[in-house]
Amino acid sequence: MTDGTPLPLAGPGVTMRALAARAEELRRDVTRPVLVIGARGLGKRYLAERIHAGSSLAAASMQVIDARHSGDPAALETLRTMVTGVVLVRHVDRLTPAAQTLLEAQVAAKRVTRLLATSRTELLDHAGTGTFRATLGYELQGWPLLLPALADRDADDRMALAVAVLRQTADGDDTLPAALDATAATLLMTWPWQDNLREFEATLALAQLRARGSIAVSAAHLALPRGSSLVPAASAPMADVERWHLLRALAECQGNRTHTARQLGISRMTLIGRLRAISEAESA
Repeated sequence: MTDGTPLPLAGPGVTMRALAARAEELRRDVTRPVLVIGARGLGKRYLAERIHAGSSLAAASMQVIDARHSGDPAALETLRTMVTGVVLVRHVDRLTPAAQTLLEAQVAAKRVTRLLATSRTELLDHAGTGTFRATLGYELQGWPLLLPALADRDADDRMALAVAVLRQTADGDDTLPAALDATAATLLMTWPWQDNLREFEATLALAQLRARGSIAVSAAHLALPRGSSLVPAASAPMADVERWHLLRALAECQGNRTHTARQLGISRMTLIGRLRAISEAESA
């Protein structure tokens, strides 16, 4: 976005503006831990990484730990032998009791310069049931970022988010529209978006390719009932699988084609050529 607000926080509403302000405070005040809470597909990891990348600790190494695997001996050894630096724990609510103890000890020993974490649920709810250490929960949940699901955001917030996504995925390509017509806007406001920002971005990226050369993205370009962000079946044609893979990678890289090409191991021009071919096939 032009104002620097990360996509997960786009929107003019009171809630989104307050969250954007809080994220900015966390970017500047590196003494605070970061905890991003929200449902799947809301860009929690991306937001945590953006806060770190814009902070005075950006030059420090950041170790990413997936708590879903924290019961593995190798994961416990990683926690035990952790060197001083910034740590991002994904799905921190899934940390095993042993991993929680190790992480808390590393924080107390100052081997964690800053702790960042993401979670689908509030940690103190787990602390109340005895499945999460209350001291670690209080350490993290002092000033959390609670991301609302897309379905819970008002129309103005979702419209601002849609425009931000289209501008970013257009990536300076003047043939790709960065606006929505009234019919597309109505669909976007009423669709449930069960996979939240992940589904939203992938759907808009495909619609924008279909709309190449048009003034705006329309409802016909969105084709929401087809579930364009769903994983293709194993029997799907290779072209459909490649299309899904390219668009999913584009969405995960927040529409940045340079980053998408690097992630896919291809050149930027190759990626642009394949995206153009998808667009031409969709409009044929």
